[in-house]
Amino acid sequence: MMGASVDPNLISVIESIREAINRHDLDALATCFAVDYASAFPTHPDRAFGGRDQLRRNWSRIFQAVPDLHAELPRWAAHGDTIWAEWEWSGIFTSGHPFLRRGVTIHGVDHGETTWVRLYMEPVREGDNDIDALEGNHVEIVTGDVEDAATVVQAVAGARIVISAIHGFAGVGASNPKTVDLQGNRALIQAARAQGIERFVLVSIHGAAPDHPIELFRMKYLAEQELQASGLSWTIICPTA
Repeated sequence: MMGASVDPNLISVIESIREAINRHDLDALATCFAVDYASAFPTHPDRAFGGRDQLRRNWSRIFQAVPDLHAELPRWAAHGDTIWAEWEWSGIFTSGHPFLRRGVTIHGVDHGETTWVRLYMEPVREGDNDIDALEGNHVEIVTGDVEDAATVVQAVAGARIVISAIHGFAGVGASNPKTVDLQGNRALIQAARAQGIERFVLVSIHGAAPDHPIELFRMKYLAEQELQASGLSWTIICPTA
C-alpha cells in the first residue's frame, strides 16, 4: 500500500532487497544497507548485530544453506522515513528439508539505504498442536537455549539420553556454527556429564573435518572431538548434507 506522499526511495530500497535476495547477489544486497547499519531481533535479542560486513557473512551462509531461496513481498506500508515490509522467504535446504519463513521487517531509510532494521521473521510451523498430544502421552516438553548454560542444565535434568541435532548453519548474528554447533554442543556435553547421562547422541555431518572450507563442517568436527574426549558413552550420526 502506498500513499501519494510516500518517498519513492523507500519503496525502491525494499524492492532492491527483494531482487537481490532472489538473484542471490550479495554485493547488491549489501548496497541496500548503510555501512554501519544496526540490525535488531526483538524476539531474539542475542541475535542483534551491526554493519554491512556481518550482513554479508550472514546472508552468504543462508544462500549456501538454501540454494533456491526466494523472497516474496506480499504487502508493505510506509510512514515518514520508515517502511514496514511483510515477507515470505522460501526454498529447500541442501539437506532436502523445506525452508519457510514469514514475518515483518521494519526499516529506517536515509538517502536510499537502510540505516536500521528490526526483524520479526520466524519459521512457519505446522501441526504445533501435536505438542498437546505428546504431553498427553507422558512426554515432558522443556524449552532451553543452548547459548545459555543455565537453561541447558535445566533441560537435561532427569534425562537418560541426550540427542543433539542442533545447527547454526543459517543462523544470523550471535547464532552461527561456532556458537551453536561448537559452543552449544559443548554446553550440552558438559551438562550431560554433570547429570550422569547414560548416552549422548550427536547428529554431526558427513565430511566434517578441521580443514573443511565450510565453517559448519569444521565446528561439527570439533564437537565430535569434544564428545569423544568427554568420557560419556556416545554415538555420532553423520548424515550427508
